[in-house]
Amino acid sequence: MKTLNRAFLYVQPTEKFWKVVSPLVEDKDFIAFHEPTMYLIDEDIWDEEMVIKKYMKKIAAHEFDQLIEHAEMPFEIKDATDFISYFKVEIGGSVVDCVSAAPERI
Repeated sequence: MKTLNRAFLYVQPTEKFWKVVSPLVEDKDFIAFHEPTMYLIDEDIWDEEMVIKKYMKKIAAHEFDQLIEHAEMPFEIKDATDFISYFKVEIGGSVVDCVSAAPERI
């Protein structure tokens, strides 16, 4: 096992997110099976709000785009408070890779 030089944001949409987005989702079964997403970030986490501010718009767009392609998000993320109302976020400082093969880049 190898410890990576990364921290992470573990992100899961909240009920508020689903209330706004689910009417736009064609495959409703996908909602029931949606899993949280882990985003690898720089390992230096001194201020959690600053970290959320740095990545919140990219993450919100990615979470929305996983469900609905080629559409504008039906909500706006202005600050960290907005973000955490739409997404449950956990921050961690260690990532350990249990797989010996190097990860592929997409």
